[in-house]
Amino acid sequence: MRRRTPAHRIRQSPKLPAQTRRQQLLQAAGVEFCSRGYRATTTEAIARQAGLTKGALYFHFKSKEAIFCELMKRAIDRFAAAFEPGAGRGLDPGDVMRLLLQIDTGRSEPRTRHNLDLWAEVLKLPRIKIHVDRAVRKTIELVANRLDASYGADIRQRRQVAIMTFALYDGLTLTKQLSPDFIDMDHQIRLFASLFERNLRRGASEHARARAAR
Repeated sequence: MRRRTPAHRIRQSPKLPAQTRRQQLLQAAGVEFCSRGYRATTTEAIARQAGLTKGALYFHFKSKEAIFCELMKRAIDRFAAAFEPGAGRGLDPGDVMRLLLQIDTGRSEPRTRHNLDLWAEVLKLPRIKIHVDRAVRKTIELVANRLDASYGADIRQRRQVAIMTFALYDGLTLTKQLSPDFIDMDHQIRLFASLFERNLRRGASEHARARAAR
């Protein structure tokens, strides 16, 4: 029987640290989810995109759902890490929107934040929806705790301002995707900030008049 020579041996991929393989799988999953959607993406496709076997995938993640939830958790962690350096002082809502735009623009991974088709799928899945709800609440709390005290007498009021800020930012971003030439994000952010400032000045003036009338 002819002995197999080194040239005939199957080349094995180099042994990599577990964390490196997990990162490969997560990056591949981001690509697949963005291009195919959640339901159409298979674990086989993710493994193939990562250059790994399906067995390697299941060694690190028990399901496709677990991969998606891990991607979302990491996105929130990246948001917090990117947000903190620019949030060392009391912020106004315009500052928050500028930071959101800066974070989104600087992303290197596939962008899933405003992928409507993807979110329409995953929000129908109860366990993923729970993770989404937690992620939303975490980012709202992060922003609410960084807003200047003038935007609310307590954390509950500042939380409502944070919710409004996120809602407007997401709405503007989605509209810009539909009509890129119609939305000037910088102009909209300046307008949004000026409306809040105008309202604060009016409130301060009314409060001063009320005190003077006592």
